[in-house]
Amino acid sequence: MKSYRVALAVLFGLASLGIAEDKPQRRLESVTWNPVKKELTWVVSSGVTTDAGNQSGKKYQPGETRTYRIDMENATMTFNGETRKFSQQEATSVSGLMALISTYAVESTIWWEKGHGEKVSGGERVSAEPPASSGQCSLPALAALNR
Repeated sequence: MKSYRVALAVLFGLASLGIAEDKPQRRLESVTWNPVKKELTWVVSSGVTTDAGNQSGKKYQPGETRTYRIDMENATMTFNGETRKFSQQEATSVSGLMALISTYAVESTIWWEKGHGEKVSGGERVSAEPPASSGQCSLPALAALNR
């Protein structure tokens, strides 16, 4: 692995789809972070793009899936029974990124438990509201920056 940017690309699916129809296409299907085991697991599908027959254009049809796993403590990545070592610096960088996401998840849980946010009924369309004029953010992770 060259840098933690590789993990970011996988995590956010930036490199998950092929460009041309004649090339195999991939899509990131899921990402799981286990902070107790310090493992990052993701599933990527290989599929095809078909004509959706409507205004949306083409639709991706997933096929075979593959599961990849990174063990941060041992700085290893495993796929299909094969394990490869990468740098501890890389593992530390990715662990820092995942710690940030973990903090966001915990702070969001506390935000929810305190009853923050506006309830949404089943069928209404939800749109983001403009930031508060006070300059303070009400979102959990960003609120920490205002402390």
